[in-house]
Amino acid sequence: MAAQPAETTQATPEGAPPAKAGKGVMLGALAGGLVVGALLGAFVVAPRFTRVAEAKEAPGAEGKAKEKEKGGEAAKSVKLENIIVNPAGSQGTRFVMTTVVYEVPAADEPRLRENEVKVRDAVVDALSALTLDGFTAADSRPRLKATLLQVVRPFVGESTHVAVYVPQFVIQ
Repeated sequence: MAAQPAETTQATPEGAPPAKAGKGVMLGALAGGLVVGALLGAFVVAPRFTRVAEAKEAPGAEGKAKEKEKGGEAAKSVKLENIIVNPAGSQGTRFVMTTVVYEVPAADEPRLRENEVKVRDAVVDALSALTLDGFTAADSRPRLKATLLQVVRPFVGESTHVAVYVPQFVIQ
């Protein structure tokens, strides 16, 4: 009869099952891994997120400082929400829902707000003239923004700097 190797056990109180020696080593390695992970998180990962957040904030502040140096005003936004149109040629079976934001100099913002209903109507007309392919083509987003910029030009003037944003865009 072959002899079986003896298991290494630690002394235990009576009635408790004997623990294997490897269990303590495993718990020590787990605790060490948690400490190393916490240190990496605190000294490596967290500073990277902080730098990313600072980098995102800096351009806005820098842009405002440059604008004030030029003697300009801060830009104001006019948001046109929940614009829903049927694309041309869809026979009403498809629709596009979008939000358009125009960012203009503060001096032009009141004029744009006064004409908000007219601007919204012009945006709806421009979007309704586009086909489904016009909305989904690879270069459609820049062309869409250019179209929306031309829509607002009669209300703010040709020389006014206008930024166009489309934060919501759904095709159904």
